[in-house]
Amino acid sequence: MSLRRSHTMKIADTIWLTGMYGSIGIVLGEDAITGERKAYIGVHYGRDEDEDREMVARGGSKLLLATVERIAFYLSKEEVKN
Repeated sequence: MSLRRSHTMKIADTIWLTGMYGSIGIVLGEDAITGERKAYIGVHYGRDEDEDREMVARGGSKLLLATVERIAFYLSKEEVKN
C-alpha cells in the first residue's frame, strides 16, 4: 500500500455502503499524473467523510472494471425457469 496513492489521485466521487456489521466506501478518481481512472473499495470509520474518503483511497483494494462487469452481469441476468 502506498501512502502516496491518495495524493496523486483526484477524487471524483464516493459511494458509501453501510451494513449491520460495518461500513465500506468506493472511491472513484483519476490519477493526477497519468489520467488513468481508478476505483478503490475499502473499510472506513464512518466518523469524518473527508478522512474516510482518504482512508479508502489510501488503503483500499483496487476495484477492477472486470469485477464491476461481473457483478452487473450477475444482477442483470434473467433466471431460466423450467
